[in-house]
Amino acid sequence: MPAPEPGESWGVLGGVFDPVHHGHLALARDIRTACRLDGVLFVPTFEPPHRSARPVAGYLDRVEMLDLALQDKSGFEISRIEETTSRPSYTLDTVRALKAAHHDVEFSFLVGADNLDQLKTWHEWEKILDEVRLLVGCRPGAAINELPDLPADRIDLVETSLVDLSSTYVRSRIKPGLSLDELVRMVPSAVAGYILQRKLYR
Repeated sequence: MPAPEPGESWGVLGGVFDPVHHGHLALARDIRTACRLDGVLFVPTFEPPHRSARPVAGYLDRVEMLDLALQDKSGFEISRIEETTSRPSYTLDTVRALKAAHHDVEFSFLVGADNLDQLKTWHEWEKILDEVRLLVGCRPGAAINELPDLPADRIDLVETSLVDLSSTYVRSRIKPGLSLDELVRMVPSAVAGYILQRKLYR
């Protein structure tokens, strides 16, 4: 896959992606368009630092589902950089590794507004904001003053589509007998086929 080129501006969307769903794709698409990014790197977490985020599917399955989800989407790429960074996979280490691997690329970190209240639980979160700006996908009309005690000059709120989905919810809906039509309402069709073929999340 082509890497970000020097002089370009890229977003980084990290996550467990267990599985990737329409909400992830909408967040990346809307922020890329609104902020005129050259592209978005999807970085699947190898080993989440929070025990509650431990993945159900293995790393290679999650990478393969991402690859299927992004195969027809220009400007969306996968980085497997967390395979070679420290364990557990801290966002700060990932960001620094990406910047070291791609010189003269301006990186921003993408998150959904629902994850912003957890920012201060992240490992050395202040240093993350020293390294990259945070682009936060949020509901229309949200204001930065709704985010107290965070450095507003390092965070941009970006209006994004409202997609009420989580990977936890998707996994909870998968059971024997679930149809492909039901699953594609939550995940891309190629990902749905892969989940059913591999019998994941049952």
